[in-house]
Amino acid sequence: MKKIAIFLLAALALPAIADDFNVMSFNIRNSKDSVDGSVYDGNNTWDNRKEIVTSIFTEQNIDIAGLQEAFNDQIIYLARNLSNYGWVGVG
Repeated sequence: MKKIAIFLLAALALPAIADDFNVMSFNIRNSKDSVDGSVYDGNNTWDNRKEIVTSIFTEQNIDIAGLQEAFNDQIIYLARNLSNYGWVGVG
């Protein structure tokens, strides 16, 4: 509950800090071709998507992004290719 309260307080303070602030929620889809043997990504594999995902961050000038389905290898790739961003999270 403390984490939620701290997040809400920070979110309420953000408009006072910045006039133009870009926040994005982004399901980058996991990097595994198959998680349980039933899903195959075909042309949508991470290797085919990772440069597009990186370009979205830079083109949209995102300040904060919440990522869903991000596996460790994806976070490592994004951290290396988006060096102007910091990363916080628990997987």
